[in-house]
Amino acid sequence: MRIMQGLVEGVTSPACHGIWSKWAPPLERSRLATTAFCGGVAVGLLSALPHLVMTIVVPIGGQIADFLRSRGIMSTTNVRKMMNCGGFGMEATLLLVVGYSRSRAVAISFLVLAVGFSGFAISGFNVNHLDIAPRYASVLMGLSNGVGTLSGMVCPLIVGALTRHKTREEWQWVFLIAALVHYGGVAFYGAFASGEPQPWAEPPREEAEPLAPGGVASDEEEEDEEGEGVGLLSALPHLVMTIVVPIGGQIADFLRSRGIMSTTNVRKMMNCGGFGMEATLLLVVGYSRSRAVAISFLVLAVGFSGFAISGFNVNHLDIAPRYASVLMGLSNGVGTLSGMVCPLIVGALTRHKTREEWQWVFLIAALVHYGGVAFYGAFASGEPQPWAEPPREEAEPLAPGGVASDEEEEDEEGEGEGE
Repeated sequence: MRIMQGLVEGVTSPACHGIWSKWAPPLERSRLATTAFCGGVAVGLLSALPHLVMTIVVPIGGQIADFLRSRGIMSTTNVRKMMNCGGFGMEATLLLVVGYSRSRAVAISFLVLAVGFSGFAISGFNVNHLDIAPRYASVLMGLSNGVGTLSGMVCPLIVGALTRHKTREEWQWVFLIAALVHYGGVAFYGAFASGEPQPWAEPPREEAEPLAPGGVASDEEEEDEEGEGVGLLSALPHLVMTIVVPIGGQIADFLRSRGIMSTTNVRKMMNCGGFGMEATLLLVVGYSRSRAVAISFLVLAVGFSGFAISGFNVNHLDIAPRYASVLMGLSNGVGTLSGMVCPLIVGALTRHKTREEWQWVFLIAALVHYGGVAFYGAFASGEPQPWAEPPREEAEPLAPGGVASDEEEEDEEGEGEGE
């Protein structure tokens, strides 16, 4: 079930990149791509509504889920099904609107809303790992994300095969199939998902649960002492990212459009600053001595890494716009595979469940981040690559809303200025 769910999820990010490679003006790629990932389009006053949607949807989803469970109104299983199926079902419906829209404004608006309203599903599938198998939650998350991102590597090839003539009808088929895949995932999850602890994931009774670096007790102790707040806590990093990501996009495009920094230097600054800050905050988490400090800095670490989305994430659109979706699928696929290996390494490093062992885990995680920052800072580029340039006679496809490619838009704008 987790694998099937991942297959449904994995096409989203590469598909968004493929769309922005056709729609986004070069100097607005950062703000458009980053705000799409957090549920908003930061273009003038229109940025307020979608940004507000995602900011409200994710934490409210967590509050609703925990309220229904803590009051006994619905079982954990039914709550997870409702949030997951409602979020992704709404996303699928909005994707249909995007595919059959007739204007750029409608297509962009509903694409952003589709990504934004899927935030309800975070209180479904995302937290579900903690329900069914708390001790294997990281492994399950790595598996579902890994398989999901691999599907995103295949998606651009399928889209290319379906849109050979670049007609509106072919693009409508693409969005129809994407919506049907979402609906299929919704039906599958609704039929087979469970929110109850699974027998195979139960630890031996004599085995003590390890403490987190801040001295946080196990899940069972927390439920007995303070109740369930998993949904809200899981939403906090996304809430911080919802604020940080569009701000990073605005800063990046401002620096580029005003000629203050080159595209290459902007991407390096955003990526290295975001992941460097995340690495530093992870060190604080690892060496913290209280629950409040550990949770707070872990949320901030995930949240402030959103600045890096204006670095590596948008960088695909800089170096190879026509292959952006393929590059996004490849980089996300390889990156998520490491998340499948990470739990095994953590398990080997924390055999005795001591604070010192967990400190080593967070120290290694921070060093890996710093290594990636150094590598990106040394070798990254924001300039178009020769191998990605299309032949001059090759026409760029139109998006569903009838939006022309970047080059056509630039030609039209240049003609208008000349007049």
